[in-house]
Amino acid sequence: MENRKAYKALIQVAENNGLSLDEVIGEIESAIKDAIQTAKRENNQEALSMWAQIPSKGEYPTAVEVIAAMGDMIG
Repeated sequence: MENRKAYKALIQVAENNGLSLDEVIGEIESAIKDAIQTAKRENNQEALSMWAQIPSKGEYPTAVEVIAAMGDMIG
């Protein structure tokens, strides 16, 4: 899935839930960071392997990067 489509999906989620785009992205990115940190702390290699499959420009993938990667995985 293209990042543009993932971004549009986030906008739709925000609109459907009466939230700002920043709120939606912030919540998702917080959950991503928590999930990765938990996997590291618990030495969960299966989860870490899954996270490693998501292309990311930073230490943690962004909400857009995760949604685009998931779209590619199921699409």
